[in-house]
Amino acid sequence: MGWLPCTINPVYQLFESLGEGARCTWARSNATKPRCNVRQSAVKRLANRNLEVKPYIQLDISVTFKPSNYSPRKLKKVEDPDEVKVLEIDRRTLPKGRQYREVGFESRQVIDIDLSRLVTEYRAQVLEDPQGNRFVASFPEGVDRSVQYGLALKANAVYRSQFQLIPYDRIRDHFQDQMPIPIRAGSVFRFNREA
Repeated sequence: MGWLPCTINPVYQLFESLGEGARCTWARSNATKPRCNVRQSAVKRLANRNLEVKPYIQLDISVTFKPSNYSPRKLKKVEDPDEVKVLEIDRRTLPKGRQYREVGFESRQVIDIDLSRLVTEYRAQVLEDPQGNRFVASFPEGVDRSVQYGLALKANAVYRSQFQLIPYDRIRDHFQDQMPIPIRAGSVFRFNREA
């Protein structure tokens, strides 16, 4: 699907008047709705003007904020990868009648995340003396119930709720769908109060 320059006068003039930092293009599949990318400075100039856009023009504006010294970071290989998979050549695909010796490896790394549930069970040793007195090892601080949410899970839920401003129900869906951890929206609310 190709992009065509936006030449409809009201929209084109509006974004041309914003100067550098505004780019407006038409999507061929949806000719009534231009897609526009506008820098922060252009949005401020637009906000300072009292421009009327005719109601039949629908704008879909996405604003990107990049610092002036922005440069994309280049990924670097890590020295101690968590998992190493050795890929061996299928010798049936090599030309026959030759001798081959191994001279080393070429390596490529994939940096990824592993979303999974981690359940830690604490088993406190129970001792009993000849009189029937029981002695139980103490559990770590904060482990008070038979089943409870861990601190990392609570911190992740609070981060999503307070910093990313994701609604409680979507946080619940994330934990249930991705990890599967049953969590209620009320639990996320309680985590926020505890934080």
